[in-house]
Amino acid sequence: MVNHIALHFDRDRKGADYNQLIEKSDPKSIAHFGKREKPEYFNFDWMRDRQHAENVLDFYLNEMSLLARYVGFETPIMNLQIKRFDILAIQHSLFQEGPLFPAFIVSVARTFGKKVRPDKITFTTKLAQNAIGVLIEPSVAGGQGSTIIMDDN
Repeated sequence: MVNHIALHFDRDRKGADYNQLIEKSDPKSIAHFGKREKPEYFNFDWMRDRQHAENVLDFYLNEMSLLARYVGFETPIMNLQIKRFDILAIQHSLFQEGPLFPAFIVSVARTFGKKVRPDKITFTTKLAQNAIGVLIEPSVAGGQGSTIIMDDN
């Protein structure tokens, strides 16, 4: 978790210092969890453009300022079309956010079955904090209660 980022970029090739620095924080996250930093993660030697650096800073702050929740589940082999970084909406009674919760696939593992148990796929998903998506077709994936969503950009 990181809720304050000091992003160093435009490294001076003759020395060890960076020419530019931008900082940003998430005040809600800091109020809830305290200030959390990982300065060693945000040194970008080859980045030169300030707008690019601001976009990267916003992305990392959005992704890392809240605790990530991961969910693992298994589906029948017929869901082979789902791959890493696909976006799904997951339905489970444990989620208080509503009946469908957006998530993206972090890993996919195929398990070969035997005579008594069929082939299956195990997915690990990261639940999206601030997901943007449009519901396109319920139960496309064929898994229990899963729904595929797609980015509307």
